[in-house]
This record gives sequence, structure tokens and C-alpha cells, in this order.
Amino acid sequence: MASQGRIPVLLTTQSDWDEWLEIVRTTAMRYKVWELIDPAREEVMTLCGPVRPTPADVRPSTRTVQTTMSILTEDEKEEYRSLIRDYEHNLKIFEKRTDGLGILREKIQESVARPNLVYTFNCDTVREMLQKLAKRLSPTDASREQELILRYTHFRTNTPKEQGIDGWLAGFEKVYTDCTIAKLPDVEGTRPIRDFLIHVRTFEPGFSDYWQNRISDKGVEGMDFYGILQKFREFR
Repeated sequence: MASQGRIPVLLTTQSDWDEWLEIVRTTAMRYKVWELIDPAREEVMTLCGPVRPTPADVRPSTRTVQTTMSILTEDEKEEYRSLIRDYEHNLKIFEKRTDGLGILREKIQESVARPNLVYTFNCDTVREMLQKLAKRLSPTDASREQELILRYTHFRTNTPKEQGIDGWLAGFEKVYTDCTIAKLPDVEGTRPIRDFLIHVRTFEPGFSDYWQNRISDKGVEGMDFYGILQKFREFR
């Protein structure tokens, strides 16, 4: 059975939206219901259960004779049993998806900060809940870009404490990934590698000087931002 744990991100502000929605999406995909709840999808989709077949699906009834199992041939009976097996299989999928929608509804409300909980009330569907939350908390393109620039600037200008190097590297890596997805010019080409090395020089000049000289001599062929961070982890 899939984990019933809480969503590990609390939806409090716009800065939480992207991570929070991605975790919701992952859970929804596990239950095969994302297309039913995707708040950005224009087409409204509903979950419909399978219809149990009857003998008449194998041999349509006439006005004078009602189709029952007793009047079916052996081949028709086997065809009917096959339809029943398909129905039972589809019924299990339908029940799993229905359960998934219920679980998602609970998880969403458990992972929304109390001031935002009101946006999940009086909603008939999970999709409606997500749409109301999106109107309030989904960042605009401009605000998302500004927030990413501020985060990137923070990591490339703030010196980590000795005990916080690993967390700083993980955070730097995360904001770099987010910036590349958003296609911000701040992380184009070799700029982020050079930003990292310039900043690292304030507390690990040996590492910075070595790699800056190496890049100057040989360029950065075969080395990307993730690679230089890994080299620094190994150096540490």
C-alpha cells in the first residue's frame, strides 16, 4: 500500500507553491488521477465507474426473448465471462482512483497552513480546491522570477557557517536548478560556475584559485555547475 504520510512541504506562501504542487502531483500520479485534478487543465474531467456487462452484451435481446445465461452458447458464455473479468479489473482501478482522490483531499488540507485553509472549504472536488489555492498562492511569472533572483543572490553572496556547508551547497544546487528551469539569464553559460568560485574564494581560496586557473587554461569543457559543486564536496 502506498504511504499515507503527510506532504513534507507546508503551503504557507507563494514561495512554497511550486514544490508543494509538485509533491501533490507525484501523489496524484501514483493514483492515476492527476488529469482529473490538474488546476491548469482547461478541460474538466470526471471519474466514471465501469458498467457491469449483461448477457445481452453478448447476444442482444429480442422483443420476445430476454437474454439470460441459460440461452447463451458455450462460446458466448466464455465471451461473457471475459467481459466480466475486464469489468472487475476496471472496477479495481476505479476504486483505487476514487480512494486516491479522497486521500489527496485529506493530504492537501493537512499540508496547507491554517491561514490558507479557508481556500479548501466548500469545494466539491480536489481540482476545485487546487484552483482556489492557485488563485491565492500560485506566483506570477514576474514574482517567481524576482523570488528566484533573490534566492540565487543570497546563496552566491552569503558565506555559510562551517557546520552548514552541506546545507548551503544543497540550497545553492536547488536554486540553480530552479533558475535553469525558469531560463533566467543569471545562470546561463559558465556564469554560475564563476559566481561560485568567486564566492568560495572568500573562505576556501585554495580550491577557488585551483579551479579558476584550470578553467582559464582549459576552459570548462566537461564541467558543469553540478560538477564543480561535487568537486567542492570532495575537497571538503
